[in-house]
Amino acid sequence: MTLPTQRLRDEHAGLLPNIECMKQLAHDVITAPADELRDGLEEAYLFLEHKLIPHARAEDRVLYPVIAHMLGSDRAMQGMTRDHVEVGTLSNELGILRVELVDDEEPPTETKQEIQRVLYGLYTLIKHHFAKEEELYLPLLDGNLSEEETMKLFQEMERVSRNSRFQIV
Repeated sequence: MTLPTQRLRDEHAGLLPNIECMKQLAHDVITAPADELRDGLEEAYLFLEHKLIPHARAEDRVLYPVIAHMLGSDRAMQGMTRDHVEVGTLSNELGILRVELVDDEEPPTETKQEIQRVLYGLYTLIKHHFAKEEELYLPLLDGNLSEEETMKLFQEMERVSRNSRFQIV
Protein backbone atom coordinates (compact mmCIF):
# COMPACT_ATOMS: atom_id res chain seq x y z
CA MET A 1 0.00 0.00 0.00
CA THR A 2 1.35 3.39 -1.02
CA LEU A 3 1.06 6.18 1.52
CA PRO A 4 -0.82 9.31 0.39
CA THR A 5 2.30 11.37 1.14
CA GLN A 6 4.65 9.06 -0.77
CA ARG A 7 5.11 11.73 -3.43
CA LEU A 8 6.62 14.12 -0.86
CA ARG A 9 8.75 11.35 0.62
CA ASP A 10 10.02 10.59 -2.89
CA GLU A 11 10.77 14.26 -3.45
CA HIS A 12 12.84 14.30 -0.26
CA ALA A 13 14.66 11.16 -1.42
CA GLY A 14 15.41 12.92 -4.71
CA LEU A 15 16.91 15.89 -2.87
CA LEU A 16 19.08 13.81 -0.54
CA PRO A 17 21.93 13.06 -2.99
CA ASN A 18 22.63 16.80 -3.31
CA ILE A 19 22.47 17.18 0.46
CA GLU A 20 24.95 14.31 0.84
CA CYS A 21 27.21 16.05 -1.70
CA MET A 22 27.24 19.12 0.57
CA LYS A 23 28.44 16.94 3.43
CA GLN A 24 31.17 15.44 1.25
CA LEU A 25 32.20 18.88 0.00
CA ALA A 26 32.42 20.09 3.60
CA HIS A 27 34.64 17.13 4.40
CA ASP A 28 36.88 17.84 1.39
CA VAL A 29 37.12 21.65 1.76
CA ILE A 30 40.55 21.69 3.37
CA THR A 31 42.22 19.43 0.78
CA ALA A 32 40.23 20.17 -2.39
CA PRO A 33 41.94 22.10 -5.17
CA ALA A 34 40.59 25.65 -5.43
CA ASP A 35 38.85 25.04 -8.78
CA GLU A 36 37.05 21.93 -7.47
CA LEU A 37 36.00 23.82 -4.37
CA ARG A 38 34.59 26.67 -6.47
CA ASP A 39 32.72 24.22 -8.72
CA GLY A 40 31.33 22.33 -5.72
CA LEU A 41 30.17 25.53 -4.02
CA GLU A 42 28.51 26.73 -7.20
CA GLU A 43 26.69 23.43 -7.60
CA ALA A 44 25.58 23.41 -3.94
CA TYR A 45 24.40 27.01 -4.12
CA LEU A 46 22.42 26.46 -7.33
CA PHE A 47 20.79 23.36 -5.81
CA LEU A 48 19.75 25.37 -2.76
CA GLU A 49 18.44 28.34 -4.72
CA HIS A 50 16.66 26.44 -7.49
CA LYS A 51 15.49 23.25 -5.79
CA LEU A 52 15.55 23.23 -2.01
CA ILE A 53 14.42 26.77 -1.20
CA PRO A 54 11.47 26.65 -3.65
CA HIS A 55 10.53 23.32 -2.02
CA ALA A 56 10.67 25.01 1.42
CA ARG A 57 8.54 27.95 0.23
CA ALA A 58 5.90 25.53 -1.01
CA GLU A 59 5.88 23.78 2.36
CA ASP A 60 5.54 27.09 4.20
CA ARG A 61 2.73 28.39 2.00
CA VAL A 62 0.76 25.19 1.33
CA LEU A 63 1.70 22.19 3.46
CA TYR A 64 2.28 23.73 6.87
CA PRO A 65 -1.01 25.65 7.05
CA VAL A 66 -2.86 22.36 6.45
CA ILE A 67 -0.90 20.60 9.19
CA ALA A 68 -1.31 23.56 11.57
CA HIS A 69 -5.07 23.44 10.99
CA MET A 70 -5.09 19.72 11.79
CA LEU A 71 -3.15 20.41 14.97
CA GLY A 72 -5.51 23.24 15.91
CA SER A 73 -2.92 25.99 16.15
CA ASP A 74 -1.67 28.62 13.71
CA ARG A 75 1.68 28.44 15.52
CA ALA A 76 2.10 24.66 15.37
CA MET A 77 4.56 24.74 12.48
CA GLN A 78 6.68 27.71 13.52
CA GLY A 79 9.62 25.48 14.37
CA MET A 80 9.59 23.96 10.90
CA THR A 81 9.28 27.37 9.27
CA ARG A 82 12.18 28.57 11.41
CA ASP A 83 14.28 25.73 9.97
CA HIS A 84 13.53 27.14 6.51
CA VAL A 85 14.63 30.61 7.60
CA GLU A 86 17.91 29.16 8.85
CA VAL A 87 18.44 27.24 5.60
CA GLY A 88 17.93 30.55 3.76
CA THR A 89 20.41 32.33 6.02
CA LEU A 90 23.06 29.64 5.56
CA SER A 91 22.38 29.58 1.80
CA ASN A 92 22.99 33.32 1.65
CA GLU A 93 26.23 32.87 3.59
CA LEU A 94 27.29 30.16 1.14
CA GLY A 95 26.45 32.47 -1.76
CA ILE A 96 28.67 35.20 -0.32
CA LEU A 97 31.52 32.79 0.35
CA ARG A 98 31.35 31.39 -3.18
CA VAL A 99 31.68 34.82 -4.82
CA GLU A 100 34.56 35.73 -2.53
CA LEU A 101 36.69 32.91 -3.96
CA VAL A 102 39.16 34.34 -6.45
CA ASP A 103 40.00 32.33 -9.58
CA ASP A 104 43.32 30.50 -9.42
CA GLU A 105 43.92 31.48 -5.80
CA GLU A 106 43.95 29.15 -2.85
CA PRO A 107 41.35 30.38 -0.31
CA PRO A 108 42.67 31.30 3.12
CA THR A 109 42.23 28.74 5.90
CA GLU A 110 39.67 30.97 7.63
CA THR A 111 37.52 31.03 4.50
CA LYS A 112 37.73 27.26 4.17
CA GLN A 113 36.67 26.90 7.79
CA GLU A 114 33.70 29.19 7.21
CA ILE A 115 32.71 27.15 4.14
CA GLN A 116 32.92 23.97 6.22
CA ARG A 117 30.80 25.50 8.98
CA VAL A 118 28.09 26.55 6.53
CA LEU A 119 28.04 23.27 4.60
CA TYR A 120 27.96 21.08 7.71
CA GLY A 121 25.28 23.35 9.17
CA LEU A 122 23.14 23.03 6.06
CA TYR A 123 23.61 19.28 5.95
CA THR A 124 22.66 18.76 9.59
CA LEU A 125 19.73 21.16 9.53
CA ILE A 126 18.21 19.77 6.35
CA LYS A 127 18.60 16.11 7.35
CA HIS A 128 17.03 16.81 10.75
CA HIS A 129 14.24 18.83 9.14
CA PHE A 130 13.37 16.05 6.68
CA ALA A 131 13.35 13.51 9.52
CA LYS A 132 10.90 15.63 11.53
CA GLU A 133 8.59 16.01 8.53
CA GLU A 134 8.63 12.35 7.65
CA GLU A 135 8.34 11.00 11.20
CA LEU A 136 5.98 13.55 12.77
CA TYR A 137 3.94 15.45 10.19
CA LEU A 138 3.53 13.31 7.09
CA PRO A 139 1.91 10.49 9.09
CA LEU A 140 -0.63 13.06 10.29
CA LEU A 141 -1.50 13.85 6.68
CA ASP A 142 -1.59 10.16 5.77
CA GLY A 143 -4.16 9.55 8.49
CA ASN A 144 -6.36 12.57 7.83
CA LEU A 145 -6.41 13.41 4.13
CA SER A 146 -7.94 11.48 1.28
CA GLU A 147 -5.81 10.64 -1.73
CA GLU A 148 -7.68 13.31 -3.69
CA GLU A 149 -7.02 15.97 -1.03
CA THR A 150 -3.38 14.93 -0.86
CA MET A 151 -3.06 15.12 -4.67
CA LYS A 152 -4.53 18.64 -4.69
CA LEU A 153 -2.16 19.64 -1.89
CA PHE A 154 0.87 18.40 -3.83
CA GLN A 155 -0.29 20.05 -7.06
CA GLU A 156 -0.54 23.37 -5.23
CA MET A 157 2.88 22.83 -3.67
CA GLU A 158 4.33 22.14 -7.10
CA ARG A 159 2.76 25.32 -8.48
CA VAL A 160 4.14 27.43 -5.62
CA SER A 161 7.56 25.82 -5.90
CA ARG A 162 7.72 26.40 -9.64
CA ASN A 163 6.63 30.03 -9.30
CA SER A 164 8.94 30.76 -6.37
CA ARG A 165 12.00 29.85 -8.44
CA PHE A 166 11.50 33.15 -10.20
CA GLN A 167 10.91 35.30 -7.14
CA ILE A 168 13.48 37.33 -5.27
CA VAL A 169 12.79 36.89 -1.57
